[in-house]
Amino acid sequence: MKSNFFKVLIISFLFPMITHARWTGNAPGPIYYNSGNVGIGTATPASNLEVQNSNYGWLMNLRTNAVNPGEINGLKLYSGYLGDLNKWAGISSVAENLHSNSTGLALYANTTESMRLAANGNVGVGTANPLQRFTISAQGDGASVTHLLRLEQYNYGSPVNGTGVAIDMAIGDNTNVPSLAGQIRLMRSNYNNSTMYFSTANSNNLSDKMVLDPYGNLGVGTITPSQKLTVSAQGNGASITPLLRLEQYNPGSPSAGTGVSIDMAIGDNTNLPALAGQIRLVRSDYINTSMYFSTALGNTISDKMIIDPYGNIGIGTNNTMGHKLAVNGDIIATSVNVKPFSDWPDYVFKPAYKLAPLSDLRKFINENQHLPDIPSAGHVAKNGVDLGEMNTILVKKVEELTLYLLEQNEQLQNQQKAAESQKKINQKQHEQIDELQAQLILLAKKLKITL
Repeated sequence: MKSNFFKVLIISFLFPMITHARWTGNAPGPIYYNSGNVGIGTATPASNLEVQNSNYGWLMNLRTNAVNPGEINGLKLYSGYLGDLNKWAGISSVAENLHSNSTGLALYANTTESMRLAANGNVGVGTANPLQRFTISAQGDGASVTHLLRLEQYNYGSPVNGTGVAIDMAIGDNTNVPSLAGQIRLMRSNYNNSTMYFSTANSNNLSDKMVLDPYGNLGVGTITPSQKLTVSAQGNGASITPLLRLEQYNPGSPSAGTGVSIDMAIGDNTNLPALAGQIRLVRSDYINTSMYFSTALGNTISDKMIIDPYGNIGIGTNNTMGHKLAVNGDIIATSVNVKPFSDWPDYVFKPAYKLAPLSDLRKFINENQHLPDIPSAGHVAKNGVDLGEMNTILVKKVEELTLYLLEQNEQLQNQQKAAESQKKINQKQHEQIDELQAQLILLAKKLKITL
């Protein structure tokens, strides 16, 4: 690459002995050499080189013949010791493709390109190939965080609540000037604390949608989060308001065993947080899902409860066997309310209900070793006991037993009445016999008959 660099500087080197001399000629106008300073368009240059033009437009062209992409046309600026040629900064144009059809601008610091304004308008700091309008790139050390951007605000005097810094985002179109449509701002909430707000626009009204407070609490839909994550939304009073959505995407067809989970980990001052609880939604087949609830026992996490695709709940077991509630273990409760689907057996007390004769009941018991309607021991061992059905049957048996007792009581009462009636008859007969005996004795005395 051939360089045709600053013709005026070459002229100043060719005529070092000339002072207060004046050249006249065509544009850009008169050239002056005054006390070691060169002026173009001005007779009183204030620096080594000063270019002025009474009209607006380009003041200077620096041109090179760029044959290959990446070749530059630039200006180096040295500072410090004049003899050290390796301490310089600079600015240059860069041929970004062949024959400079696209030209970028590069800024150099400490002999290295530090910033690039690409031909497409993208700005890169630390990169010569900015992929977005503003791209910052830096090589990390593999051991710590690399800080890429810093926003600062300085207030005179003591810090004031509500002050801070912000990143504003504006959107426009071919007919409207860009207007503020989004914002990220950091504001002081008191002397030492700060809060970060994330704002978006709805119908051109900018409002805070998310906040990260000084204590690390994140609020979505609220600026006063009370927990590490607080999600708030106004409902419509007529339907459920979804607040959180977890998604998983699998390429291809869905497969069993895939899903999403919420993991909960607990640690302490000596141990890193370890998985201690989990809620996961897992495909049980192509279209059905089951939800598992897991906790840890002795650092081993395992499923403790499941809700299967049919709404059945399993506690201590993942196999509900079709029951709405399957429990593998003991249950304790202060109250259990069972609502059976069958009719409550009040019909036993209706006049039309016929009790089985006790002889038939005895025969059934001898043949089956259990009461009628009561499941056998084998059935219970295999299928368990339906509390609602069993309570209904037991009430029926109690009511039937009550009727049997009432019948027995009625029979006993009738027998007692008969016995009392017979007793009265017997008493009367005894009285009659006693009276006959007395008359017989009296008659014997009259007849002087010894009995």
